[in-house]
Amino acid sequence: MAKMTLNGFSNEITEQEALELEAAEKMAPLFDEDSPALTLDQLRQFKRINHQNRTKHCN
Repeated sequence: MAKMTLNGFSNEITEQEALELEAAEKMAPLFDEDSPALTLDQLRQFKRINHQNRTKHCN
């Protein structure tokens, strides 16, 4: 497994980025033939990641 770090990037976001994130949060998802909406049965097939593994692997 390879590990990559990015240096020279600020952890702070700009006011413009914060506004864009707020606007995106309010948007409804858009589905099309490449990305269709999933049924409840399809959603149930996804394996849940417990909180400990999520923080370990998703950060």
